[in-house]
Amino acid sequence: MKITDIHVDGFGVWNGLEIPDLQNRVTVFYGRNEAGKTTLLQFVRTVLYGYSTERRRRYFPPLHGGDSGGVLGVNSPSGVFKIHRRAEGRGAGEITIEGPSGATQGNHLLNILLAGVDEATFNNVFAVGLREIQELGTLDDTEAADRLYNLTSGLDRVSLVDVMRDIDAARQKLLADDGSEGELLRILNDREKLQGEIDRLSGHGRQWAKLGSQRDAVEQEVARFDQNIKQIEQQGRLLEVAIQVRDVWKRRQEALEELTDLEPLTELPEDAIETVDRLNAEIAEHRQTCEKLKRQRIALRDEARALPIDRTLWSASSRVDALCEHVPWIGSLHDQIGRLRKETVELENSLQDNLDSVGLPGRRTPDSLPDISDEALRALREPAHTIREQTARLKQLQRDRHAYRQEATDLKSKLTEALAMYGGKELRHALEEVGENVSLLRRRAQIDERIDQLTAQRAELADQSRALMDDQVLPVRVLTGLGGVFVFGIMMILLALLGGYLWNISAPMAWLMGFIGFVGS
Repeated sequence: MKITDIHVDGFGVWNGLEIPDLQNRVTVFYGRNEAGKTTLLQFVRTVLYGYSTERRRRYFPPLHGGDSGGVLGVNSPSGVFKIHRRAEGRGAGEITIEGPSGATQGNHLLNILLAGVDEATFNNVFAVGLREIQELGTLDDTEAADRLYNLTSGLDRVSLVDVMRDIDAARQKLLADDGSEGELLRILNDREKLQGEIDRLSGHGRQWAKLGSQRDAVEQEVARFDQNIKQIEQQGRLLEVAIQVRDVWKRRQEALEELTDLEPLTELPEDAIETVDRLNAEIAEHRQTCEKLKRQRIALRDEARALPIDRTLWSASSRVDALCEHVPWIGSLHDQIGRLRKETVELENSLQDNLDSVGLPGRRTPDSLPDISDEALRALREPAHTIREQTARLKQLQRDRHAYRQEATDLKSKLTEALAMYGGKELRHALEEVGENVSLLRRRAQIDERIDQLTAQRAELADQSRALMDDQVLPVRVLTGLGGVFVFGIMMILLALLGGYLWNISAPMAWLMGFIGFVGS
């Protein structure tokens, strides 16, 4: 980063100072004492690192007024920037950095432009002032040379001279120029000793590996001999047992041949036991259902027997059924009678209106009618025709009404006679009673039919159960053969258990006889 422009708004003795286009090589500021050279150096430090307590005390506020602060123009690899610093508040001041595009950013960009160099390093290396030079006046030539070398070549308060001294001390410790044994020589001697120890132990390791391989070979040979001995002993015991059980083995072969000659067993499916259990459960369930239905049948039979039967009602059952079927028709007749009465009233009213319209206030005889002219007669001819048709229709309706009334009277008398059979009850109650009796009779017929079905199903399940039980029982010859094998197995087990006490049978022979008996049983 290089400083290209300086603009001081107000800082100490400076006010409105402009220094543009600083040279890339060297720019010299000269003047008399107290002209402001040190103030300008402190301004650069302030813009870059802020107002410290001492700088704020000496240079704030400006002597000639104006805003405190200013601008530094700098050029970096990222472009040209303008760093603004204002003495706001009591801290380091407010800083604003204006980029090449005109965008403003904060303090984080200043740290990037300074490459992480703090103020102490900047003051000792890049901005050496009169105070640092005066401190060198109290030193001798050697110390001054070291201090100047530190100022020009050190970074972050680390001196290259101190680094060289530390390197020389470490070298003396390792190499020892005074002839004494150094650290490096001692380490080399230890390395040679350890290498000799490693070689010696490696030789012992090779010898140990050789002895280990020989031991493994001997152990394998011993294991092979032990295996051969075990096989020979096993073969000897097997021959001994075979000689002892030769007669028993022959009898076993004969028994197997007899079993082969027997008829083949009936193959049962794998789920035969589950099927039998399921069928037994179904049979038990059906038995319970039959018992329950039987109890219900007995209860219904007793209930039906307890119901009193009205012989008169029973003889008139067909007429009651017919009457029940005509109930909707009787209702429709009542509705039709009402409509006819309404139409009769309407026709009478219409007739009266027509009489009133022609000037006849009431019904009159033909002799009382006034004389009518031909024109009036022609005009009245069409209304008279309409009246004649309506009159004929009225008479027909009256005849129909009379017939319907007569039919209704007949039906009412029949209904009264039918209700008299039930003690003079109302029609609704009589119909409900008849309906209940009919429902009971139908239910009784359905229960009888269901009982017959369950009885047939029970007989069928009993036949299936007997067939399954017959299939589970084996034939006599098969049972005899299996029983013989089982008895033979039990005898062999008893001989194996008691033979050692009674006939001095050896233990291997007893074990073999016990195994054969276990297989046979």
